[in-house]
Amino acid sequence: MFRALYIIGILAFSSVLWAGSESIQEIKDWRNPQAAGFAHLEAYNEDTYPATFQCSATFLSPTHLLTTAHCVYSGELSKVFDQIYVFPSRVGVSRISPSRIYVKRLYVSKAYIREIAKVEKPSLKRDKAKLELESSNLWASSEDKAIVELSQPVNSSYWPTGFKGYKISKQNVLRNLRESSGRVHSYPKAYGEGSLWQEDCDMFPYNHSLESSNCSIERISGASFIKDGQILGMFVSILAEDFTPLLSVFKAEEVQEISNILRGNLEGLKNFKKFDLSVESFNYIRYLNNCQEDIEFASYVFDKYQNIKESIHSIKSGESYYSLRTKANFGFMGFPNEEPQNFEPRAESYNLDASVVPRLYKVSLEPEYALQSGEFLVKICGTKD
Repeated sequence: MFRALYIIGILAFSSVLWAGSESIQEIKDWRNPQAAGFAHLEAYNEDTYPATFQCSATFLSPTHLLTTAHCVYSGELSKVFDQIYVFPSRVGVSRISPSRIYVKRLYVSKAYIREIAKVEKPSLKRDKAKLELESSNLWASSEDKAIVELSQPVNSSYWPTGFKGYKISKQNVLRNLRESSGRVHSYPKAYGEGSLWQEDCDMFPYNHSLESSNCSIERISGASFIKDGQILGMFVSILAEDFTPLLSVFKAEEVQEISNILRGNLEGLKNFKKFDLSVESFNYIRYLNNCQEDIEFASYVFDKYQNIKESIHSIKSGESYYSLRTKANFGFMGFPNEEPQNFEPRAESYNLDASVVPRLYKVSLEPEYALQSGEFLVKICGTKD
């Protein structure tokens, strides 16, 4: 069942209620065991990048995560997003541990696809990038469920404390649960992009879903409600008319089908539709701070509409920041209050020295032997000119 979701109400909620919750805690160390089992998910279409759709996700296995369908499937365009990737145990923008992993396959709820197709779409005369981000989140549905499959499994370099995944509860939650307390881990953008927060919430059944009267985290789409190591439900949206977080729950046949997906048994999928994604058609640029001191720099993206978006990043010594580069974009780098310098990643190595980037750190750009082809490493090295 659909219920109207008004974006303005969501934004207003952060200043009305959420600041008062004392149960919210930020996880600042990606090596903290509390960070294991969760990931920050981003999705985009090439013709609307750098506008990205951001959600939370929960690991079910080293290669599969649970998230909401609207995080990976565009209701306006009636298709999955062009590129989707996750950051395991991410705890901030400047500290991405230790890299992103791209999604190669999606399993989207067939019921959700049918429902979203019936929703009246906003006018296509609006800005396409803005429309793309808003239209998928205009409605709340109890069928808003999806599984993402990674191009490679997570390993110990992501989680020093070892892999941690969760199981979806097989019990009939709506029938057996009157009210229950559990924990939510999510990536609410209002608290800082990529920052991971946890909160203890009380849930109760409502209609065909679960609701919470005291969960205060903003933009928690895709975050799981976990009790005793099991997922009882998943946040799909916040209903602005009463600021109530809404959760979807899982039917027994859905839990069984997800179990089959985790085992690689894809025959006869009745509840989820499979989509294959390309993971080779784009680049990303990794900025590595090789300096002994912490640094601050600016990155820029230049979209096909000639709009430049600037982002300021702080990178600690020895750590990295990642910037995506697509066919429709060029790479820029610089430092705050400096003119951006244009560079084109290419197959051979070359240097960006002080003659190219005046009064900035010495920089080298070279191919990165990383997760996918077409990735490049920018080393910010040593002395400042």
